[in-house]
Amino acid sequence: MLRHEKCFHNVLCLSEAKGMDIKMNISLLEPIGISQTMIEDFSKGLKEAGHSFTYYETKTTDVEELKRRSAGQDIVMIANTPYPDEVVRACDSLKMIAVAFTGIVHVGLEACKEKGIIICNCAGYSDTSVSELVLGMTINVMRNISACDTSVRSGKTSLGLAGTEIEGKTIGIIDRGQIGFQTAKLFLAFGAKVLAYARHEREEVKELGVDNQALTKALNEDKLAGAAIDVFDMEPPIPEDYPLLHAKNTLLTPHVAFLTRESMVRRARTEFDNVCAYLDGKPANVCRY
Repeated sequence: MLRHEKCFHNVLCLSEAKGMDIKMNISLLEPIGISQTMIEDFSKGLKEAGHSFTYYETKTTDVEELKRRSAGQDIVMIANTPYPDEVVRACDSLKMIAVAFTGIVHVGLEACKEKGIIICNCAGYSDTSVSELVLGMTINVMRNISACDTSVRSGKTSLGLAGTEIEGKTIGIIDRGQIGFQTAKLFLAFGAKVLAYARHEREEVKELGVDNQALTKALNEDKLAGAAIDVFDMEPPIPEDYPLLHAKNTLLTPHVAFLTRESMVRRARTEFDNVCAYLDGKPANVCRY
């Protein structure tokens, strides 16, 4: 049976199961950035419908522990914890994976293909949070806010800290998706001109990689006014010899653009909604892989 046929078969069986009042075992395998009270509120409907719901308050990347937590589960819910092929293949009853994240590269996609497992994500939950951080980091870099703070704390003055205004400037956005659209709206509100570009991934571009040495050199030679970076070619913590840590006029944040109190609630609500939609026989936010 082909993968899409398996997925359709899973949904069809689920629709039939609804008529027979078959209950599902559901486990949230890691914290997703909201309180225990919210977890209980979001899962209340599942439990009232007779489904089993288990929540693990600690994160684990141990493969054997993930297998244990997933054993006998029809639906597992994760965020960005790696959920490799080995774990997926060990789950005989697994039918759906709800991912509280936009990307799904941390999920064992090959095993999901083999078993016809449906994956649903939470795309769009961080559109506002990411676009607002982009604006905030831009203002910081253009108005030297971090440098001004350091100046005050070290007994210095505003000498050499003249900033630049956003109004009247041209902003280039390499993304015409929802995050790019939200970001463009914010810059337009500041009086900037916005140029948007849709980037389509090409193999020759992928092979070039992230050239941090070149970016560092450009910054240190004042060829670039500054750089604000939230996503690196690795997840923090960043090693001490990482080039950008020693570049001039940089503002670095530890992959937090998605992380606000509001976005975590949106993400959790979407993840639970995805589970409910699947149980209703009408899967939402289904990922193609």
